[in-house]
Amino acid sequence: MLIGLVSPTRTINYELLRYAARSAPALVVDCANAADPHRLYPEFPHETLGQIYVIELELLYKFRDILKNAPRYAARVRARTVIVTTCDYLFHYQDPEENRDIHHHCWELMRGLGQTYDVRVGVLAHSEHLAFAQRYCDRVESQFRISNIEYRKNIESPNNRNSKPRFDRPEIRI
Repeated sequence: MLIGLVSPTRTINYELLRYAARSAPALVVDCANAADPHRLYPEFPHETLGQIYVIELELLYKFRDILKNAPRYAARVRARTVIVTTCDYLFHYQDPEENRDIHHHCWELMRGLGQTYDVRVGVLAHSEHLAFAQRYCDRVESQFRISNIEYRKNIESPNNRNSKPRFDRPEIRI
């Protein structure tokens, strides 16, 4: 299953890494230069962190090549899940049409991978990838849910006239 996780900030990459630790063994395709499993110590045992396999990349073309081979890599490490961090800042050539075609192909490859594995992809809310996620993912979820009712209640409360509105803690659903 391919699931897109939308967030307004890059903190989604850290939450995806935590999901990888909970679902280890996991393959992480790190497009955002954010996947350092050792950041999760001591929250997860060292043995679990050793079962997170990270492929770092910086080029859009390498991203596509990695995704072409991802089924083989995931099978080799016996991954239960595949994580793809946000891919908005990969280096590419200055040909927007070619870049769009490669992104399109990458999403097709992730969709195919999602037929065999649990695949979670980070998507920034303001990026062009949101449209790709809505088109290719089996499900798209938001990282944050802020209740408008709670927001209004805090603003309209006479006790909170001089204070800023309080938001509940964000609910993270992965």
